[in-house]
Amino acid sequence: MCKQVRIFIVLIYILFSPQIFSQTEKSNFSFYLSADFLSSYVWRGAVLQGRPVIQPFGSFNYKNIELSVLGSQNLVTSGSSFVTYLAYHIKTPIGTFSPMFVDFYPSLLSSTDPENHFFNYKTNGFGAHVLETNITYEGTKKFPLRIFASVDVYNDPEKAAYLEVGYRFPISEYNCILYVGTLLSEKSAWYASDPSKPIRRGVNNIGFTATKDLILSESFKIPFRGTFTVNPAEKRAIFVFGFRVE
Repeated sequence: MCKQVRIFIVLIYILFSPQIFSQTEKSNFSFYLSADFLSSYVWRGAVLQGRPVIQPFGSFNYKNIELSVLGSQNLVTSGSSFVTYLAYHIKTPIGTFSPMFVDFYPSLLSSTDPENHFFNYKTNGFGAHVLETNITYEGTKKFPLRIFASVDVYNDPEKAAYLEVGYRFPISEYNCILYVGTLLSEKSAWYASDPSKPIRRGVNNIGFTATKDLILSESFKIPFRGTFTVNPAEKRAIFVFGFRVE
């Protein structure tokens, strides 16, 4: 059984076992579950799935520690992916810093490759997982800046590194963010819409996202969002519309 699955099972047991923690200690735990429905799946400027997808998301939180999983399933074809996150959120007077460890599955192996299975953790491009470390800075309401930096540390021969800077602001009833991301590595197939055509170092992700909540009742709302993305490295633009059920 792989390490991620063991950790997941242990956390589920801890969360629902009244014998382990007192009522006070259990209050430090929280659980969140949602599902996004998107017209396309765009990741850091790359179009990973150009057709409608559903992205279920779940997270376990204990104090400042977060373990979360994100799936992405194409609603038209059989394309799918799975991402595991382990983060630690550090709140300060100037904003929140969140170092994170991420496991992406699958890697760039062909979907027909027999080695492209969940338990293949080989390296040097032969495994089915790519591991990344990153850190996010989320500013305060008075300084709503967002800075994100990441580097691949396992099973990416190119060790792709990425930097993104965004700024949050309101427009009417919408919460908006304008951001610019750039590939710092010399080249990367991991950040390309078509892995057979790696992109070069430079700006690859310019985007604007607007979000608004549709309030149906006091206890139920549906956040809608639209994102316009331009990828100068691939000379393409795409608009993605979606909503979340939580």
